[in-house]
Amino acid sequence: HRILGSAFVKAFSKNSDGSFHVTIDRHVEGIDTSRMPSGADSRTVVFNNECTNKESAIVNSKFAYSRRYAWITKSKNSLFAYNYVYENGGSAIAAGDERRAQKWEGSFANAFTMSNNLIVAPDLVSTVDYPVQIQWQTGRMNDEPALIDGFLMENNVIDSGRMDTALKANAIDGFYLLNNKFMSTVDLKRAGAPIVIKNSRIEKIDGIEYDFKQPVDAAINISACDYDPEDITNIDIVSKNAENVYLEY
Repeated sequence: HRILGSAFVKAFSKNSDGSFHVTIDRHVEGIDTSRMPSGADSRTVVFNNECTNKESAIVNSKFAYSRRYAWITKSKNSLFAYNYVYENGGSAIAAGDERRAQKWEGSFANAFTMSNNLIVAPDLVSTVDYPVQIQWQTGRMNDEPALIDGFLMENNVIDSGRMDTALKANAIDGFYLLNNKFMSTVDLKRAGAPIVIKNSRIEKIDGIEYDFKQPVDAAINISACDYDPEDITNIDIVSKNAENVYLEY
C-alpha cells in the first residue's frame, strides 16, 4: 500500500492460479524479483493506477437501508454532494477498502469533495463502521506518508444517532473540514470521540456546529497529525457537552 514508482508493461502471462506474471520496461526499486509467482511465500503485488477510475460523482441521490455501505469509493476526483443518506448497515460513505483487509490495494481517493449532504444514522447496525469513514482501515504504518491527496468536507449535516463517532478520517494529505454540523439527540452506545482525525496533514478546520446529547471529553480527537492550532477555528459546542474543542493524543 505504497507507491513504488512508475513503469510501462512490456508483456504479461497468466499463471495457473489466476495471477499474472508481468514484465515491465525498467527497474523499480522495491519490487522483489527473486520471488517466483508460483508457490512463493510472498510476492510483490503491482497495480496499474492508470487503469482505475479517473472520476466519479454521486449527486442528488437518496440511500436508505443498505445492508452495507451507502457508497464506497476509491476513485480519484470524486464528488459526493446534495445526497440524503438514512440508516445503512455500514457507513453512509466510505473512501477506502471494502474488506478491511489491513492492506491498501489499487487507487487512492485523491481530490475528494463531500459537500451539502444530510446523513442520518439513528441506530447503525455495524459495530466496526462509522457514519463517515475516510480511508480508515488501511494497514498504514506510522512512518508511511498520508495516502489520500486532498479531501474537502464542507456544509454537511451528520446525525450519528447512537454511534459515538460520526467521522473517522485517516491518512489524508491535505484535509479541509469546513462548516459542518455533527449532532446526536439520543444516548450513545458508549461515550467516545465524535470526530477522530489520525495520521493526516490538516489544512483547515473552520466552522463546526457540535450538538451531542451525551457528554464527551472533546468534540475532536487528533492523533499523529501535522496541523497548526491557529487553523482550528469557529467551533460552536451548542450542547455544551464537550469539555474541550479538541484533544491531541
